[in-house]
Amino acid sequence: MTKLTLYENILTNVNRHIELDDDESAFFVSLIQKKIIKKKDFLLKKGQICGAVTFVNSGCLRSYYEDHSGTHIIQFAEANWWIGDLKSYVNGTSAQLYIDALLKTEVFQISKSKVEDLYKRVPKFERFFRIQMENSLINHQDRILQSQTLKTKTRYENFVKTYPSFHQHIPLKDIASYLGVTPEHLSTIRARY
Repeated sequence: MTKLTLYENILTNVNRHIELDDDESAFFVSLIQKKIIKKKDFLLKKGQICGAVTFVNSGCLRSYYEDHSGTHIIQFAEANWWIGDLKSYVNGTSAQLYIDALLKTEVFQISKSKVEDLYKRVPKFERFFRIQMENSLINHQDRILQSQTLKTKTRYENFVKTYPSFHQHIPLKDIASYLGVTPEHLSTIRARY
C-alpha cells in the first residue's frame, strides 16, 4: 500500500473542491499526523487549545459542552467529516468544547502551523478550507433553524438522513441531546418511526 492509498479518503474529500497534482498531494499527506482514539477517549478537552484541523477517516466523534443542566451535543462527525473547536483553533484560546470518540476512531490531523505552510506552498488550500468553513456555517445555521421551526419527529428523520451509517450506534441520550429533547420524548418518537 502506497502512502497516498493510505490517505485516499482525505484526498478524495479535498479533491471534491480543489484539484491536486501528485506533488501537491504528496506534500499535503506529508503534513498529516494519524491518530487512533479509543472509544470514550478524548481528542480534545475543554480548556485545551485546539491546535489542528481534524479529519475523521473512520469511526465517529462527537463535540459537546457541559453546563449545570447537562451535556449538550453540538456535532457528530463520522468518516469523511471534519471536526474541531473553531473558536479555539482560530484564536488560539482555550477550547469550550469536548471532543470524544463514540467508537474507535482514526483521525488525520494537521497542526495550525503546518496548515499555514500548506497555504504558502499550495495556495489553493485556502479555497478548500474556506469552502469547509462555509459549509460548516451553513450546517450550523440549518441546525439552529430546524431546532426552532421543526417538530421533533422531522428533526429526528433529518438526523437519520444525515448520519445513515451511524445513527443506530449513537446512544439514544446523545441523539436526544443533539436534538434538544429528553430521551423519553425521543424514545416515543422512535417507537412510532
